[in-house]
Amino acid sequence: RTYTWARGELEAALDRPGLMEAFDAGFTRHGEGTLLRDGDWTEALTPVLDRLEEVRSQRPQPGIDSKVLLAWNGQALSGLATAAALLPAPQLLVPARRLAETLLAASIDRVPRRLGPDSPEGVLADHAHLAEGLLDLHAADGDARWLDEAARIGQILVDRFPDPERGSLFQSPPSASELLSRRKDWMGGDQPEAQAVAGLVLLRLSRQGCAPRGRAIALEVLQHAS
Repeated sequence: RTYTWARGELEAALDRPGLMEAFDAGFTRHGEGTLLRDGDWTEALTPVLDRLEEVRSQRPQPGIDSKVLLAWNGQALSGLATAAALLPAPQLLVPARRLAETLLAASIDRVPRRLGPDSPEGVLADHAHLAEGLLDLHAADGDARWLDEAARIGQILVDRFPDPERGSLFQSPPSASELLSRRKDWMGGDQPEAQAVAGLVLLRLSRQGCAPRGRAIALEVLQHAS
């Protein structure tokens, strides 16, 4: 509804002198109406695209997913910090530190699921990826604060997510009382498996002398996954 064009819609939009001719020389339609450009860019195409954009802006616009998830931003933090250390690209530490400060400011009392008001408590992935990002940032710049904050998040993992009866880690925190049961997922997909990330985080923290019981819980995760 927003981005595809029927031939009649194109002709109605490009009804000014020379626009339809320029379009036919520069584009072909593919499938049900997406446009493919033929050959090199020419100046004649600029007014064509300007006119199409003008008409398209009046169509129904797609919805925007504006939520800011802790887990995804934790992955971004990890990526920035790792890239800063390995490339090396120390300039990436600037946005990495800024992102870490933002996430920690939102996680003073508890780790939320998303930034902003009225967020529920974060799930396993939010805690695991935030702690992983902080550990990677500590490895990149050596600032002990990031390790201390990662240890704090790791302790929350140890306190709130283990299954005392069967071992390993639940996906949801105890505060998710509306759930019929607390699940454990083992299949990674488009996102890293939170159990694996949390297990690795706890192993890394245990090597730093942090998060008591972290190593034992990480071994439980490994045993359940194998």
